[in-house]
Amino acid sequence: MSPAECERHADVWPLSPDGDLLATVMIESVDGLKHLDEIASVPGVGALFLGAGADLSRSLGVAQNSPELENAFQQVLRACKAHKVACAITAGSADDVAEACERRMDDH
Repeated sequence: MSPAECERHADVWPLSPDGDLLATVMIESVDGLKHLDEIASVPGVGALFLGAGADLSRSLGVAQNSPELENAFQQVLRACKAHKVACAITAGSADDVAEACERRMDDH
């Protein structure tokens, strides 16, 4: 691969429609939640990834199935929508993803 070809592929999508890299930022702390809008508005950020519950729940000091954790997930989802970036989650199957999306979208 030529240096020019390598550079083209190394572009970050969505800044470059031809880019092959997706910048995904994991939100797994209270600090990340405090700076959601700043993080999501950085040019080139393509997705925010929810910290799978364990890290984020520890940072919040709450149980993994707590309303506070769900509220944090909703904050991330709102930031993703507001800044038009993808919202990524950990899931075991496509059914898990569909269920999580339906539940969270129905709630808010």
